[in-house]
Parts: sequence; structure tokens; C-alpha cells
Amino acid sequence: MKTLLIAIYLNIFAIGAFAQQPVKYFELSDSVFEVGAICKLENIYFSISHWGLRPESYAELDSVVNFLNKFENITIEMGSHTDFRPIPITNDTLSLKRSEWLINYLIEKGINEKRLEAKGYAERIPYIVRKKDSEKYPFLKEGDVLTKEFIKNLPTIEQQEGAHQLNRRTELKILSIE
Repeated sequence: MKTLLIAIYLNIFAIGAFAQQPVKYFELSDSVFEVGAICKLENIYFSISHWGLRPESYAELDSVVNFLNKFENITIEMGSHTDFRPIPITNDTLSLKRSEWLINYLIEKGINEKRLEAKGYAERIPYIVRKKDSEKYPFLKEGDVLTKEFIKNLPTIEQQEGAHQLNRRTELKILSIE
């Protein structure tokens, strides 16, 4: 009887509020998307332990400006993630400052600030490997969750750095479509 109750409890827990919902992704070139969908911005890079954008990232950010100008009825969250390694400032501060920096850039380019929300996630939401990631990083498979334990168990420093790079990401999330 105890085993049955434990199994029922675990089943309820797994399908309940704590279960991770599948992420729906979209690309900035798409014309159909839904609330809650996420676009992983592939070419947004920051200086190490800082929130200033590296020069090669402006083209991707300008694509976000074009996307928001095309779809003026969308409100977004710009979410920044870090890897789990400690830095001189906290990862919470760093990720939030990065998101705020991106939001300020969008505002400077004419996007209404009421359509934008900055969110810093630090290392709390490990990245889930997508098919196209596993093509770039063949040591990863689709569905791998890049937790601290997973990354530490990768056999080479190069593989660990690749996984850290995937965790250090910027994502645009659709909050509303009016």
C-alpha cells in the first residue's frame, strides 16, 4: 500500500505545477507564434562578467528591433541566463543587468518600453539541448538538460565550455499578443 501511495504521489508531482512544461520555440523570421513561445537569440554575446554587449552582437539585436517593429502588438520579456560558475558580482545581478542593457538598447531604437520586460534568471533554468544544438555539439543529444552535475560529468574541458556557452543565453519570450 505504501508503494502505491508513493507512486501516486510521484505521478501527481510529475504532472503537477512543478513539472517542466515543454518549451515552444520560434525564430525571429517566423510570422506565426504564440504567447509563451521563446526565441533563443543565437548571436548575443557579452563580455565576461560584464553586461556590455560585444560588437558582433548588434546585428542580432537589430533583428529583434525589426521583429518588434513588424509585430507592434507583441509584448516581450528579454531574459538573460548565466552559467553556474561564480563571478565577482552575483549571477543574479549580472543576468538582470544584461537584460536591462538589452531593453535600454531596444528603447533607444524606438521600441515602446511598455512592450518590454527585463528578466535575469542567473543559472536557475538550465538549457535543454535542441536538435540544432546537438548538430553543433555532437557530444550532446536532444533533450539533455545542462545542469551543473551534467556539465561537470562531461569528459573534456572543451565539452564543458560548450555546455556553459549554451547555458549563457539570451531569450526573447512572447508575453502577450494584443
